[in-house]
Amino acid sequence: MDTRNATILHVEDERITAMEFNMVLTRLGYRCRTASSGEQALTMARGDPPDLAILDIMLEGGLDGIETALRLRAEMRVPIIFCSAYSTPEVVAQADQARPLAYLVKPVDFDRLRTVLERAVPPNRCERDCSMFRCRVFT
Repeated sequence: MDTRNATILHVEDERITAMEFNMVLTRLGYRCRTASSGEQALTMARGDPPDLAILDIMLEGGLDGIETALRLRAEMRVPIIFCSAYSTPEVVAQADQARPLAYLVKPVDFDRLRTVLERAVPPNRCERDCSMFRCRVFT
């Protein structure tokens, strides 16, 4: 799969984690944009919708990752991956409302992330809507 044109919006309020993700995603061939809050993520996505968003659950600001994901899906049909240290059944159940492609628990296994991304990010945006269901079934 050619990932050179795929843009991933990473929403993470911990600076070191955001830098690490940016480095890994760039090495994997994705264009990575980082937001530190839900509000910032929505502003960035409205200006240039990403092909996929990776969100932490707990974020600084007024919107948590789940609410941000719900808005990204509703407004722009952006596929979602959650990546959080919170993995209680209650949190996972809440996150499932956004119909994520995957829920990864921190610390992240970057090999697992790569596998999820390879299945989740279509080569171009035209295929995004068709591939969302296929990705969800196989992850």
